[in-house]
This record gives sequence, structure tokens and C-alpha cells, in this order.
Amino acid sequence: SEAGVTIPLVQAVFDLIDWLDTKPTFKDEHIARKLVKARTELDATLAKEFAEPSEEEKEAASPSPAEEAKRAAKRKAEEEKLAGMTTEQQRKYEEKERKKAFRKAQGKMVFKQ
Repeated sequence: SEAGVTIPLVQAVFDLIDWLDTKPTFKDEHIARKLVKARTELDATLAKEFAEPSEEEKEAASPSPAEEAKRAAKRKAEEEKLAGMTTEQQRKYEEKERKKAFRKAQGKMVFKQ
């Protein structure tokens, strides 16, 4: 008696499952393609970001010997200039340089709105 009621219901459920299985699943394939594409793009981006820099990039990043010599000469001239000043003059000079560096840093900041 109960089996007579449940058998047609179970049969209808199986028929529905079979019918759904025969329908094309464009959405699933489309989503799968998008996921694969997004993963490959992300992998490529991460690989590029974390890859070892090439020899050309290393050379471009490191300053040339002429630039290093120029910086060293500038640093040495600054030290000699400070050595010839009194402590009060040194304090004023360093304060002025600190303010100049602060203004320069403020000018480089970009605010997003």
C-alpha cells in the first residue's frame, strides 16, 4: 500500500534526474572555462612578480660606479661642511635639511579620492 504510493514518486524523481542529465550544461562549462582562465592569469602574474630578476634588471637596479662615486663625493662634501660648523650651526642646518626632506616627501604623496 505505501509502496504503491512511493514507487511512482521515486520513479518520477529518477525520470527528472535523467531528463536534467540530457540537457546541455552550458553554464557549468562556461564557468569552468572562466575559472581555468582566471587561474592561469593569476599564476602567470604571480610567477612574473616573484620570479628572479634577470641580469639586465639587476644591472638597471644597481647604480653604476660613476653614480656611486658621485654620491660618495657629495656625502664627503656634506660631512666636511658639517665638520666646519659650530654645534648650533649644525643643529640649524640639520633641522633645515629635515624640513626640506619632509616637504619633498609630502610633494610625492598621492591622495586617492
